Amino acid sequence: MGTEERRKTLENIVLLRRAEEVNPSADIATVREDLEVQLGGTVPRSLSARMLGVSHTALNNWIASGDVPIVITGRGRREIPIPALLELHDLVAEERKLGRRKLHILEPVLAEARRRTE
Repeated sequence: MGTEERRKTLENIVLLRRAEEVNPSADIATVREDLEVQLGGTVPRSLSARMLGVSHTALNNWIASGDVPIVITGRGRREIPIPALLELHDLVAEERKLGRRKLHILEPVLAEARRRTE
């Protein structure tokens, strides 16, 4: 699956998650889970950064600090687990919707997640 196909599939997963929130359905969940399996359960860091609307460098910094989980794939690549990316995507989208920040949007989201964990 090429990068553009992966991006589109990931966007469709986001849409299905929103549909599940409005109308919980086993059919929607099954399709979403199947799409996640097709992606291999993880997403490359470059695509993850793009989906979050942050720079690759910013995402790598958060990974290095341990705030964003990674998985080492069978091919030795460091990728983001889809569930973690989707949760971050939802939190970042909410932060943007509130309009409190234009830059460094991931920072308050991850800081809040860190506080909840502690």
